[in-house]
Amino acid sequence: MSSTSEVKAASTQSPSEFARSWQGQGEYPGVDRFKDITVKKGTILMAGAPGQGNFYTTVRAIERSGFSQEGVFKGLQVMPHPQFGYRPGMTAYRVLEDTPAAFGIVRANPQHGAGGLPQIVIKDYEGILEPLHSVKLIK
Repeated sequence: MSSTSEVKAASTQSPSEFARSWQGQGEYPGVDRFKDITVKKGTILMAGAPGQGNFYTTVRAIERSGFSQEGVFKGLQVMPHPQFGYRPGMTAYRVLEDTPAAFGIVRANPQHGAGGLPQIVIKDYEGILEPLHSVKLIK
């Protein structure tokens, strides 16, 4: 169970501190460099599908990866699920209001791929992102 001070510390984290807290342990020992940004209303972000979490990338990153599962997830340094492999698709989300986020280029965990793609981390994404459509990635 979390102490009150741990909960307060988590709620006062900057977006970059929140993003870094997901790394530096377990399967992701490296910690990427992040900077705090504001994602503007109307921006389209992409995330692995199915499911939704705190980590997103750009439409251009998916295009640069050739809509390939390996290209996308190695570029984002995401390890495949041990049973199911990489997520089969990506969902596009529209940002509904100017939103604080962390931005960085993926580099710190090369054991999961070459990296090099942008990542955007949004701590409180519920009600902020509207799912638009999903695309299937090429195996």
